[in-house]
Amino acid sequence: MVSKKNIKKLQSLRPKGVSRLLLLARRNFVTEIGALIEKSGFPVLPDSCLMLLPYIELEGTRSTDIAHRASMSKQAVTQVIGIMEKVKLVEKKLDPNDARATLISFTEFGAAYLMHMHTIINKVESDLGEKIGEEQMALFRSVLDFMAYSWPAATASQIISGAKPPE
Repeated sequence: MVSKKNIKKLQSLRPKGVSRLLLLARRNFVTEIGALIEKSGFPVLPDSCLMLLPYIELEGTRSTDIAHRASMSKQAVTQVIGIMEKVKLVEKKLDPNDARATLISFTEFGAAYLMHMHTIINKVESDLGEKIGEEQMALFRSVLDFMAYSWPAATASQIISGAKPPE
């Protein structure tokens, strides 16, 4: 059993960890988006579906590529794609470059859903910007941009110093 001393120390560390803050912030962000989507009459998708949306190219994507991008098994992606097919968000089409393969593509409803979702995301971001201020929102977006697109290529010293990573 964990000692009281270690429990107390862990209790003080856990709420301050960046990974925990990012997870909680994402949960709150997605919950707000889901509530607004539900109010608008569109179906609310399970989190597993929302996690895959960014990995599906508008022209269509092979499920193996989606699985690789999302760091999921092909079987798990197949299950989630099945849910998305049931609500008519995506459809499977033969890959014109390889008749043995299929592409996961957005339907017209799926495209409308994405456009509507982006309108809601913009509203949620705008509301957040009003709450924290324009300058803080710009900084927040800048940090997230760095973490999302540059961080893996950056060295630890570059991250600490704030220097740009190599291109």
